[in-house]
Amino acid sequence: MERHPRFQEFIKSHKLYRVCVEMGRFGAPTAKPSWLYSAREFIQELPNYQGAKSYQPGQNMLVDMVKTSDGAVQINGNHRLKGSQAYPKAFGKAVADLYMAHRAAELKTAGQALIQKSSSVKVRLARDIATNTLTGKRRWAAADLKPVFGYLDL
Repeated sequence: MERHPRFQEFIKSHKLYRVCVEMGRFGAPTAKPSWLYSAREFIQELPNYQGAKSYQPGQNMLVDMVKTSDGAVQINGNHRLKGSQAYPKAFGKAVADLYMAHRAAELKTAGQALIQKSSSVKVRLARDIATNTLTGKRRWAAADLKPVFGYLDL
């Protein structure tokens, strides 16, 4: 996937972080190295959530190697290959635990951005309410809305 032209184009236009983990350290019957990509730098901490190897090297092979009559080696996926596509439950839990460990900081950052954005939206909405958008003239000029805007920090 990482060599696909569209993915290469995506990588050039986005900041991505990647990490390689063995699914066998999350309960899979084989090592199954997997590259993970994320826009979040903390993905590189995922190996800290791995367990011990749950597989024995050389066992549960996903491919069969056969020597053909002309002496060439032929490699074929066997009945275990399809099952190796599923992520182990422990892997899903590790990703969720990693995300939750960083969630508070992300929520704080997102909240601060919303507060800044809402302040500018609040000012614009209040000015729109006090101004006739068709004529540009202030509505209710006699109402003296300055104290209200002051209370709203506008």
